[in-house]
Amino acid sequence: IGALAMVGTSKALRSIEVIYRKFANKKPAISAVAKEALTTAATELNISMDELADRIIPDFDFDGLYKHFEVDGDEYRAFVNADFGLSFINESNKIRKSVPPNTSKELKAEFKEIETEIRDVVKSQSGRLEKYMLDERRWAAEDWHNFFFMNPILFVYAMKLVWGVFDENNNLEQVFYCTEDASLYDVNDDEVAVPADRFVGILHPALLSIADRKLWFDKIFDMQLSTIFPIFERTVFSVADDELELNYTKHFFNQDVPKGADFVNTFLVKRNWLKTSGDGARSNFTKHFRDGKIIADA
Repeated sequence: IGALAMVGTSKALRSIEVIYRKFANKKPAISAVAKEALTTAATELNISMDELADRIIPDFDFDGLYKHFEVDGDEYRAFVNADFGLSFINESNKIRKSVPPNTSKELKAEFKEIETEIRDVVKSQSGRLEKYMLDERRWAAEDWHNFFFMNPILFVYAMKLVWGVFDENNNLEQVFYCTEDASLYDVNDDEVAVPADRFVGILHPALLSIADRKLWFDKIFDMQLSTIFPIFERTVFSVADDELELNYTKHFFNQDVPKGADFVNTFLVKRNWLKTSGDGARSNFTKHFRDGKIIADA
């Protein structure tokens, strides 16, 4: 981690960010070292760690969503497609999946390098964005637009998620999805405009009523949209009225585990719970949320 921090490139910082996030619960001591390195880098730039993570996503010097180039006098545009590979459009708007004939060796090598880095970036982004959903991260409307609509990789993610518009008190006002022409629509396919003074975040289904969750589940199914991680398929738990003011829940109390205790010990660890103690008959686990501001015990 120290060596990567000394390198200091965007790619090196992305690796540190992955270590920080992946080991937050599995190996918190390692995660803490990574967090310290990221905090130092963010402090030097006078930005937050989340903003740093946004900045180190490469745009490959694209002009917005496209890289313009010429081959034999014909103009082409390269872009990141829905499968996170490169595709190419000619002047007639015909899309091809391979580079045009007679493309120079240098340009072919550049495109190959870009595709390699895209695959590297994509490996970590789904987990990072799911964490942002769970942490309820919100972007100011302009920042969200610049981040997701001006980066060729992140625009693909924008189309593979469902979004919410929030006011300054974090109240949900609208829900929308994004199309390939950068239009925003609600569940009824009415166009949505995001006011400049509002915030945008990845929608968590717990913010919707059961009826609205069903509407959006059916909508996403009809669109054949495969979100990058489960949204409306995930189980949502509601807090019981008599537990609203408590810091614990008995929702799972005295429930049998179908696959037994051994399954719990492996399952929870795979879900990033840290086993803190156990005497053979009883095991204790912890998990951190929102960078340790919330700690869950089981």
